[in-house]
Amino acid sequence: MTGPSWFRSVAGGAEVEVWVVPGAARTAVTGVHDGRLRLAVAAPPSDGRANRAVEELLAALCGVAPRRVRLVRGDRSRAKTLWLGVDDAAEALARLLDAVGVDRAPALDGACGPGADRG
Repeated sequence: MTGPSWFRSVAGGAEVEVWVVPGAARTAVTGVHDGRLRLAVAAPPSDGRANRAVEELLAALCGVAPRRVRLVRGDRSRAKTLWLGVDDAAEALARLLDAVGVDRAPALDGACGPGADRG
């Protein structure tokens, strides 16, 4: 599966590289920054609240329970890597691309075909 540089399939799921903007007015995917998926979270960067908000946002976007998202690198940095415990990495990528507003690449055709849960 090919895709953006900020997403890769790994054993047991996928990894997503993100750039986090804590203390934002609202929690949302706001684009791509320096080769990473850019996420704005309303939570402040104290006591791990912004990290938890990032995990919850990615879980909601990918349709998994928050416990299936884990911070791998970047605990105290805006540049973070998170593991997603997803069964279908292509579906998770398609959901993230939809959230960022990017058309899916031809290599992803069928990954989220008719009847796919877009929830």
